[in-house]
Amino acid sequence: MAYTIQKGDTLSKIAKQNKTTIEELLKLNPYITDPNKISAGKTLALPTDNSGTPSAQTPAQTPTTPIVSNPYDTILKDLEEAYRRQTEAHEASTGALLSELEAGKQTIAQQAYDSTRAASGNYAQAQRVLPEQMARMGLHGTGASETSLVNLGNAYRTTLGDINLAKTQGLQNIDTQKSNVQTQAQQIISSAYSDYINSRANVLLQAQNERLTKESWAQDEKMTRAGWAHQEKMARASSSGGGVQVQDDIGVGIQPAIDNINKALEMANKGISVYQNAQTIQQNQGTQTQQSTQANLPTAFMNYKVPNVEYIRQLSRYTLDYEGAENAQINYIQIFLEQQNVPLTAKQMESFVGRLYNDGLITPRVVEILRSRYGSGYTPAQR
Repeated sequence: MAYTIQKGDTLSKIAKQNKTTIEELLKLNPYITDPNKISAGKTLALPTDNSGTPSAQTPAQTPTTPIVSNPYDTILKDLEEAYRRQTEAHEASTGALLSELEAGKQTIAQQAYDSTRAASGNYAQAQRVLPEQMARMGLHGTGASETSLVNLGNAYRTTLGDINLAKTQGLQNIDTQKSNVQTQAQQIISSAYSDYINSRANVLLQAQNERLTKESWAQDEKMTRAGWAHQEKMARASSSGGGVQVQDDIGVGIQPAIDNINKALEMANKGISVYQNAQTIQQNQGTQTQQSTQANLPTAFMNYKVPNVEYIRQLSRYTLDYEGAENAQINYIQIFLEQQNVPLTAKQMESFVGRLYNDGLITPRVVEILRSRYGSGYTPAQR
């Protein structure tokens, strides 16, 4: 199901209307790199269930056990609701402030119009009165009369110039205030989104650790019970002379362990192959990025740490696929660049990307996407 983005829409608003989540919308619409920036007129894919109606969740597969159990599912819902309320409240307050500033522009324009009309009326009246005054003084038609009229016209034009200058400066000041308000709002919303993602990741990792601990306990109990059962069989066999049957039982009990060992060896071989491929890619990437690491980068870019690849990879087991986790890294980097608001040359950008890769923070695919997007450097958006 598709939805056409309307003017004034936000992802949180669309998610609420369709009973889904921001993460689900981002997963279905990978072209959105910044959840706080969506354009009216574009088409947004919405999740659907089997009946074709919007659905809050569209999992790729149904897990045999819930990924997140109480109280973690409640905590996640509370986090999302808090983020949604915070975003909506800030958008509302920002909108109200921008409306007040826009009303201020209208007030300035009206004041300038009123002042211009008053000045024009005074000038017209002075043009009628001045000749009469000059005539009573016997100066009508003289050079003094002409000079007075010229001075009157000059004063009128100066007044109009002052009115227009005050109007222009007032409008420019309000435009500057509006720009500052919008910039601060964008930074606050981006920061709130980052805090929400980090908090959600921490909750999911805690849930994962709890689940793994419970599974470990269950496995230990299962092995203990199996050991007790085996000892009981051996005791019964010893008393009844059933040694051959015990041997068969032992063989049956050992075979699953042998199968697990073979599977582990197979996975290890695959892991070695993946590691070797990764090493080859790292050498190729390192050759390309090492030359640019000496570029003169601002301190913030030398110290910035995007969430680690392994951290994102572990998180992706429960929230995103692997590609979605890499897109999350790209989103973090985009937000960082916008917050710094510092232009980077192509060499500096390559050095920044190379440092992140050499520190083991981003994957080869993320490197290629960043190079494709910022191959000619980074230029901050006009504010």
